[in-house]
Amino acid sequence: MKKNLLLLVVALALSFGIAEMACRLKGVYLSYNERTGAGGYTSPFQTDNRGWTHRYRPSETRLLKRNEFTDSWTANEDGLKEKAFRLSKEENRLLILGDSYAEGVGAPPDSAYPRILESLFRQHGDSQTQVINGGIGGSDVFFAYKLLLALAPKYKPGTVVLTCNPSDIPEYLTRGGFERFVDDDHLQYKSGPWFEFFYAHSLLVRLIVHDVLHYDFNFIPQKNYRQEVIQAENAMCGAIDSFQMYCNIHHLPFAVVFHPFYPDIQRPQEYQMKRMIAHCREKNIRCTDELPYLFHRGITKDNWQSIYWPSDGHFKSSGYELLAQCVYEMAKTTNQ
Repeated sequence: MKKNLLLLVVALALSFGIAEMACRLKGVYLSYNERTGAGGYTSPFQTDNRGWTHRYRPSETRLLKRNEFTDSWTANEDGLKEKAFRLSKEENRLLILGDSYAEGVGAPPDSAYPRILESLFRQHGDSQTQVINGGIGGSDVFFAYKLLLALAPKYKPGTVVLTCNPSDIPEYLTRGGFERFVDDDHLQYKSGPWFEFFYAHSLLVRLIVHDVLHYDFNFIPQKNYRQEVIQAENAMCGAIDSFQMYCNIHHLPFAVVFHPFYPDIQRPQEYQMKRMIAHCREKNIRCTDELPYLFHRGITKDNWQSIYWPSDGHFKSSGYELLAQCVYEMAKTTNQ
């Protein structure tokens, strides 16, 4: 009996090891960090030390090394990927908030879309509009709202622009909404599943979790997914309303910029920003959607790699240029 049990254990261990090796050779279900060369698995339920505004440390030097690009820069005194500003009353300051796509990950600092947008204003004779890049990698609409409250008293923006994309939905599914903000600048995300430790260290476990148990990458069971997404969409709409309310109180023009990921170019019918775009239009919140703009500019499912990094998924410099042009068209149309 003991020998049989030992043989069974050895056989199971060997089978697991062979299956794990096969999964690693195929690279199935690698996380974003593992796929792009940014590091190992990082739990989406794990908070960091950036506090409520999710900013970088003042004067912190950042080095992003990816398989497809390298980006190095130093944050300013406010923890932004920006230069130090000399503010003057004559300038009209446009504050852009958002995540890594607003920050400009994947392109040199001068190719981030806020920088290109400011250049477009200059090219068309507007030397008074100063564009402030408040984009923070890993941020979302809830962090962006807290950052608005922190930056507005100092920068006194004349216009506030919120940049949103499909990553805001899975981030809500693991972080929650405004309830994540607890006392004394601390954060509390949702709790991960009990098996996440094994998931982090084994691609075979990931295969079982996704293909056998039918969990998505945010550990939501397939049968509950649509309900969870609707909850996320409603929370995002509520966050956008909070932006609008703040800007109304302070007499600030407010706009929302929605932009797609490259799978949305390939399958536009699955574009997850539709609900939030409809909400903005119902509430008369100024907004623009870059997806039809990209189609109008000739971006298709066959040439999307001309503006997106294929593995990382962020825009290349050419992608940020198109995003800036889309936002400039909105600003020109509304005279903001």
